[in-house]
Amino acid sequence: MLKRIVIVGLIAILIALTFLLVHQVLRHEIVKYPEIFFDGFIPPIKGTPVSSTAEKVTILISSQTYPLSSASNQAIAFISVNSVCEKSLEANLVRISIAAIVDAKTASEAVSTLAEKVESIVSKLESLGIARDQIYTSHFSLGPIYDYQQRPPKLVGYRAQHVITVTVSDKTLAARIIDEASMAGADRINIAFTVSKDVFERTYKEALREAVRKAYDKALVIAKALNATLGAVLEVTEKSYLTYIPIRGAVFKAAEKVSTEIYETKATISASVTLKVELVQG
Repeated sequence: MLKRIVIVGLIAILIALTFLLVHQVLRHEIVKYPEIFFDGFIPPIKGTPVSSTAEKVTILISSQTYPLSSASNQAIAFISVNSVCEKSLEANLVRISIAAIVDAKTASEAVSTLAEKVESIVSKLESLGIARDQIYTSHFSLGPIYDYQQRPPKLVGYRAQHVITVTVSDKTLAARIIDEASMAGADRINIAFTVSKDVFERTYKEALREAVRKAYDKALVIAKALNATLGAVLEVTEKSYLTYIPIRGAVFKAAEKVSTEIYETKATISASVTLKVELVQG
């Protein structure tokens, strides 16, 4: 009798444990985490693509020639020297685009449900200290959904999508924004790195200034070796490039990490300067 009671008790415990396990599995299946896409480094200015590989992207950001002498028709002795200066540029801004997507039977239901979903996400961002005027809509769409298995295709509902974007300089805050948006119901999150225009311009000018100085120093060395002196600078040609490592295609579920980490992303500004300088003999 006692043995039977023990067996019945064990069976009851196993049933209870099985129920709890199934409940946990089902509960976790209901939780939907967004996919997070890394869009890589976004240049703060437009440029002309020069080369692009999986390891490196290079764009031409400036190409200028400055004639500085009106005596181009005269026979003038000159030397042409080139110098290149590179400056590292670390992305100091994180651009986060958060997408909310809703499917519904009617267009009005899709739009109203989407509005509630976005408001929930925005409230989460506000709780982190992000002001509403820092959050802007980068995309909004509403379109029909058809069942193409039927002939002719049958309208079965509508899909509404709203993408909001926020840019921050604090990478720790960026990670918290991603985590909070994920928990608030975001369907997709895109992360891109960029740099403020003032930092970009300052770094670019530093590289250009140093390239000019190095080129002129090189011209002085050559002139001295030829027992000559330098005259007027006849022409300056500049070509500057921005090079960065693309990280597009990196995707993971927000649930895969307890707290999202934002890693360093760097780019390189390369200024190439060619000087044509008059060479004075004797």
